[in-house]
Amino acid sequence: MYLEKGTGVPNYIAYLYRACLKLDPENRYVFFQPDQSRTIGETWTASARAGLAGAAWFDTVQTHRLNRKFAPDIFHGPSHVLPFRRQKGVKYVVTIHDLAFRVLPEHYGWQHRLYYGWQVSRALRMADVIVADSHNTKRDIIGFYRVPAAKIEVVHLGVAEQFFATAETRPSRVIAEKYFLSITTHPKRKNVLGALQAFALFARQSDVQYVVVGLMGEPQRQELLALAGKLGIRDKVSLFGYADDSQLVSLYQNAEFMLYPSFYEGFGLPVVEAMACGCPVIASNTSSLPEIMPDGEWLVDPHDIAAIAARMQRMLALSADERRQIGKKNQQHARNFTWEKGARQMMTIFQGLGG
Repeated sequence: MYLEKGTGVPNYIAYLYRACLKLDPENRYVFFQPDQSRTIGETWTASARAGLAGAAWFDTVQTHRLNRKFAPDIFHGPSHVLPFRRQKGVKYVVTIHDLAFRVLPEHYGWQHRLYYGWQVSRALRMADVIVADSHNTKRDIIGFYRVPAAKIEVVHLGVAEQFFATAETRPSRVIAEKYFLSITTHPKRKNVLGALQAFALFARQSDVQYVVVGLMGEPQRQELLALAGKLGIRDKVSLFGYADDSQLVSLYQNAEFMLYPSFYEGFGLPVVEAMACGCPVIASNTSSLPEIMPDGEWLVDPHDIAAIAARMQRMLALSADERRQIGKKNQQHARNFTWEKGARQMMTIFQGLGG
């Protein structure tokens, strides 16, 4: 399991398997990594360089060597990739988080599409069980690759317990002004450019700021800032950058609402994190997002800029009591998505394979 810093996969592995280790002391879990810099429990290592080439080498070749050495009953590839060859006596499980490179190929370079096209197709054929983050991702796998539905199990992601903060444990504000926020690492696919256009339709008549949270490359930052300047709202837009969990809790809890107008999601974890914090959420009516929202009241077409703006204005016009009621409903709904629940589902899959 290649844990590369700065991606969502390390968190998936860490939260899921910490729960498994706690709930399942009878079985032995061993983690394959390129070094000992990030460990969960018992870890076996095989060296690999940093970057995509190193990840490919580790995920396909080195994991196969470790499988031969350790001889596990079950191997789980946590993100789209399995070793390059089956090992006799080993059952294989692969998690597919999303198929964004197939659904929205225009957002990815040809190298990315070629690499993941090869790896995903190979892993789906090789796996004994495929785990999808959502029913929507399951449908995508069936639609693009003609995989039998019976081979795919849906295991939703979970939200970490620290996001279920209460009013009594509300952290101090990290943004002083009144604001709404979006979380993104891919501004185009997450439709932050569309969100800027929607905000511009009423920004000058509002006292609210737009805070965009998440790591992104400098070209992406400059593209967002340039568009904000062109729209005349540069002074009302803040690019916060990376936020740790404690900062995220504060950002969610103190926001007027979170806007998540993404064109495509395999799951949409920031939506559930925001709901766990009692934050109102406006999200797209596409892909997996209707699956994780409590109802359709605050879903919106991500292609309809005017509709996004109208929904934002409607949210801002709510009374404090109405906002509290939405936050309470969201927090209750978020309890449906926990890492303990996901771990129990994974353990059932492993048990079904004889592990």
